[in-house]
Amino acid sequence: MINLIYTILPIISFIIGFSFGFTIKREDKLPEIKTPVQVIHEKKEEKKAEQKKRVMDQYLENIDNYPNYQKDIKE
Repeated sequence: MINLIYTILPIISFIIGFSFGFTIKREDKLPEIKTPVQVIHEKKEEKKAEQKKRVMDQYLENIDNYPNYQKDIKE
């Protein structure tokens, strides 16, 4: 079990170090590390924005098809 940890840990460290180094080389600054709470908050905001966009598109489609073929809007 210990040998497995000693094998996997350097590989993971190498991959993380390589990605940071590659990013620093391209941008000349450290990458921003987001906390899991920030990532979850951003995903929720994206879902809300996508839902608002779908509702707005449905409203516009209903306006285009005013007298006939209107659909119910699910919010």
